[in-house]
Amino acid sequence: MVRVDSGGVLRLDEDQQKALQEEGRVILKASAGSGKTTTIVGLYLHLLRKGVGTHEIVAITFTEKAAAELKERIYRGVMGEEKLKEKERIVTALTHAPIGTIHSFCASILRDYPLEAGVHPDFRVFEEVESDQILTEAVRTYLDRLNSIT
Repeated sequence: MVRVDSGGVLRLDEDQQKALQEEGRVILKASAGSGKTTTIVGLYLHLLRKGVGTHEIVAITFTEKAAAELKERIYRGVMGEEKLKEKERIVTALTHAPIGTIHSFCASILRDYPLEAGVHPDFRVFEEVESDQILTEAVRTYLDRLNSIT
């Protein structure tokens, strides 16, 4: 359970506190409303306080909505931090920080290494509707070919 005290400070439960003590990769898996975003924000701020750069922290979630909320809450958390050195630089760096969806993270890797990945440097990620249309067309073409063989 996530609690906020009268001063607006997040109070994390025991499991959330344990996540802050982790070194290296941390994966949070829990049901909706369990405090994952709050824990991620707490961990992100903890790492910033330790001097870790925003470019060294990757925060990934599944949906665009969740990613936008995560970015906003990290930004608000940074703005509310009194003990954070170089706050202005960090706020500026957050605009380019790898905080987003799995798709956006993978796309950024492909944009950085298109030749190694074997993709065109100007590729774009399809929207869900486009993806569904392309998949439908591919299946239709495949089935047409199967029918023409028999």
